[in-house]
Amino acid sequence: GENNLFVTGWIKRGPTGIIGTNIMDAKDTVKSVMNYLETSVPVAGVESQGRDGLNDHLGAHDVKVVDWNQFLRIVSAEIDTTRLRSEAQPREKILAVSEMLNAAQR
Repeated sequence: GENNLFVTGWIKRGPTGIIGTNIMDAKDTVKSVMNYLETSVPVAGVESQGRDGLNDHLGAHDVKVVDWNQFLRIVSAEIDTTRLRSEAQPREKILAVSEMLNAAQR
């Protein structure tokens, strides 16, 4: 990962592709993370703070975090039959971040 940032799926290449594409991205990203962990040298005096450190960092930078239950609300909104264009369509993906965040809060 460039600058120790690792991403996969749509955040890696934009809102395109299918599940199979995302799986290949994920495998590539995991390979990058594992390589980074095997070759990185810990920084002296810096201690990992785990999930709490990540949450503190994201909160300090006003990053909107979606937890699992909120993610499930987004999925529920995407499969709502009133959004679908046909009966054969399994879901209508929400593309706007603001709309996703609104769905997460419902």
